Amino acid sequence: MAGKVSEKFIENLRQELIGILSNRDGISEEKEPARDEKRILVAVSGGADSLALLLSLQEVAEEMGLIISALHVEHGIRGEESMSDAAFVEDLCDKEKIPLRVVHVDAKGLAAEEKLSIEEAARILRYQALKEAAREEGAVIAVAHHMEDQVETILLHLLRGSGGEGLAGMRTFDRQDGIAIIRPLLHMSRKEIESYLALRGQEYCTDSTNQDDRNPRNRIRHDILPVLEQMKPDYGQRFGDAADLLQEERDYIKGEAGILLRKCQEIEKSSDVLHRKRLLELTDSSYMRREVLRLWLQEELPDGCHDIMGIHLRAAEDLLLQESGKETHLPGAYRLMTNGDFLYLLAEGEKIPGKGPEISMGRLYISEEEWEEGRQIPESAYTKYVDCDKIENALVLRARQPGDRIWVRKDKSKAFKDWCIDEKIPRELRDQIPLVCDGNRVIWAVGYRLGENAKVTDETRRIFTMNWRSNHE
Repeated sequence: MAGKVSEKFIENLRQELIGILSNRDGISEEKEPARDEKRILVAVSGGADSLALLLSLQEVAEEMGLIISALHVEHGIRGEESMSDAAFVEDLCDKEKIPLRVVHVDAKGLAAEEKLSIEEAARILRYQALKEAAREEGAVIAVAHHMEDQVETILLHLLRGSGGEGLAGMRTFDRQDGIAIIRPLLHMSRKEIESYLALRGQEYCTDSTNQDDRNPRNRIRHDILPVLEQMKPDYGQRFGDAADLLQEERDYIKGEAGILLRKCQEIEKSSDVLHRKRLLELTDSSYMRREVLRLWLQEELPDGCHDIMGIHLRAAEDLLLQESGKETHLPGAYRLMTNGDFLYLLAEGEKIPGKGPEISMGRLYISEEEWEEGRQIPESAYTKYVDCDKIENALVLRARQPGDRIWVRKDKSKAFKDWCIDEKIPRELRDQIPLVCDGNRVIWAVGYRLGENAKVTDETRRIFTMNWRSNHE
């Protein structure tokens, strides 16, 4: 009997992986760096869920051609207990010969600095570490959310007043900043996970903070889920089925909303401006208008729509009919403001931009030459040198586009929009910066910085010399 339980668990995992990894549209987007779906980076806390995910993936790795690695984030919250968990994960991965990274972060510091809950700060830092490692490895990220986690998430979203997007819960695959995140255990129960570990004789860590009922998720887990189980023993499956149906509906609705959104962005080149008059003309449906606004904010806000709720979308919809100069505030120090036929997304304190010069107010000259070892690179803001062999496509001069990334270190890139925010470049200037691009890789933001990924090194043999001249020269 025990063997059959273990075999069923592994077979369920195998089938889930086949479904996820065969969906290439879900794994990567053309405009983002390609991920190798055979490389899987597993987020491992040391708890039962993440250990079951790691060990079961390792069990099917050879037959499915998977390359498994692990990452453990020590959040600096639980003192000795936290360090003990990190040591436990290190010992396990060493025993199983699974490559592991351990990253130490300061969740308390971020929480105090950004006025966040400890849980939210830990989540932000954890996913930052995971995404950075996944980019370096060319991997997708696997996290161990399971069936009961899905129920808790849906109930939390319901209590927040979420609409269809929140009630659809988590997906077996998702994308954040161009990185695929997969959840192979999402249709499996906690009981199945613990049975699998018991059959392997595998111990696991227990996070003491999971007992703190001041955390809403813990309160749901301890007080509400047992009642649901008494009422309907297969409640987890029922919630999961409902979430799957809602996700299908959401995919269709988002597709239709995307068509409308692009039509509302055709007149203004900037993606953070919406033609509100056109949106009113395109659909009479209040629901579809809110879906277009949701999709727009999801694409434009640094953390997507993580904190955007129904109340914010209804306020945004009301602005569509308001006179110029009206505004509503959004989470994360952003606001929406009307101006003429347009709706602007602005940071707090930011003004609606005036028209500025186009990037055509200058010329780019590129020449190719041999590079002599030991040659000094002159300092110049408007003449730059890059390694020819690090350029994959033809260099193109253009304004920014969705999906652009700039390398701030050799091993780390940022979304160009996030880099602009970090550098405090005014929103009204971002579309005017001339970019020299290799696909969606920003090689040179003219007048600002050269990307680290194409710089000249001791191994360089041929270079492109790029010289920018304004039309006033």
